[in-house]
Amino acid sequence: MRKQEGEAADAAARIPCMRDDNSATPQVDGVGVIIPRWRAWIIVSGAATAIGLVFASQHYVYLRVSGARMPFAELAALHLIRWFLWAALAPFIFAAARRWRLDEGDVARRLALQVVCAVAFAFAHALLATLIERRIGFGAVPLALTITSHVLTRFTGDVFVYLSIVAAWHALEYYGRYRSREARTVQLEARLASTRLQVLRMQLNPHFLFNTLNTVSALMRRDVEAADAMLTSLSDLLRLALRSDDVQEVPLRQEIEFVRRYLDIMRIRYGDRIRTDVRADPDVLDALVPNLVLQPLVENALRHGVSMRPGGGCVQVRAERRESSLRLTVADDGPGLPAGWTPGASLGVGLRNTRDRLAELYGDRYDLAMRNRPEGGLELTVVLPYRVAVLAAGA
Repeated sequence: MRKQEGEAADAAARIPCMRDDNSATPQVDGVGVIIPRWRAWIIVSGAATAIGLVFASQHYVYLRVSGARMPFAELAALHLIRWFLWAALAPFIFAAARRWRLDEGDVARRLALQVVCAVAFAFAHALLATLIERRIGFGAVPLALTITSHVLTRFTGDVFVYLSIVAAWHALEYYGRYRSREARTVQLEARLASTRLQVLRMQLNPHFLFNTLNTVSALMRRDVEAADAMLTSLSDLLRLALRSDDVQEVPLRQEIEFVRRYLDIMRIRYGDRIRTDVRADPDVLDALVPNLVLQPLVENALRHGVSMRPGGGCVQVRAERRESSLRLTVADDGPGLPAGWTPGASLGVGLRNTRDRLAELYGDRYDLAMRNRPEGGLELTVVLPYRVAVLAAGA
C-alpha cells in the first residue's frame, strides 16, 4: 500500500533492472554459449596436438619415400612446437578478432586492422618457431638458411594459419550468437506465457469473476443494459487474454483495446468512484509494444491509487511519440509515493514482471520510471524504441 507520509518523493525514480537469481539471463559472448572457457583451452590444446602429429606423420612418410631418415620423435617435437606456439597465441588472436570484428563499426578500418594483425601474428610465430627450432637444433631445420630467410619462407603459410584461426573463431561466434538468440526467444516466449497466466490468475481469478458475476446478477434486477455490457466486456477481456498468437510484441491498438475492456469492467463494478481517460495519438496505434504491458500498470493505479481515496479517483492512460521513442504513461490522483520510497524495493509482482520483460526485450534501450505528480497522485512512464508494425498498418 502506498501512503503519503510527510513530503512525497517528487523526483522521478527509475526502476532498476534487478532480477532474482532464478530469472537472471547470463550475459555471454557467442563462443561462450557453445564452449565454456576452461573447456575451450582443452580443445585448443588437443587440436594443436592432433594437427602437430598429423603434420609430423606426413613429414615422416615424405622423408622415408625420398630416402631420408629422421626419428619420428624429433619430427613430432618439431611440429608440436609450431602448433603449440599457435595455441599460446590463440588468446591474443581471439582478443584481436573480438576487438575488431568485421560486422560492427567501420568495416574498412577494421579490415585494415585485421590485416595488420595477420602480418604481426604470422611474423611473430615464424620468428619464434625459427629461433626455438634452431636453438634445439633439429636435423630437419635447414641451418644453412639465415634466420630472415627462414622466417620469410614460412611467413605466407603462417598468414594462412592465422586467417584460418580467425575464420574458425568467427564461425563459432556467429553460431553461438544464433544459439543465444534462440535460447533468448524461448525464454521470452515462456515469460509471455507466464505473464498471460498471471493476468488470468491475478485479475481474472475466481474472486474477481465471483465479484463480477455477482455485480451482473445485481444489475440484472435494475439495469439490464449495464449487466449486458459487463458480460460483454468480460467476454472480450477473456478472449484477448487467451488469444493464441504467442508473440512478444503487438500493435499498441491491441493493448489499448485490452485496457479499455479491463477498465470497462472496473468502471461498471465501482460506478462513479472510478473515472478513466484513455488517449493515444492516432499515428502511434501501429507502434509495437510488449504484449500485456499496460494492464499491470493500470491495475497498480487502481489498486494503490484510486481505491485509496474514499471518493474514488481517475486513471489516465496516454501514448505518444517523442522523436524515436514511444512514451506510455499511466497516471492516477491517489496518495502517491511515500517519503523514503526506493525503486525496486517495494514493487509488486506485476511491476517486477513488467520491468524484467522490458529488460529482456530491449536491453538498455528502455526506461521505466515513476514519480509523484505536482497536482497529486502517481505517474508511471514507460519509454520504448519506436517501431511500427508494418503488417498491422497494412491490415
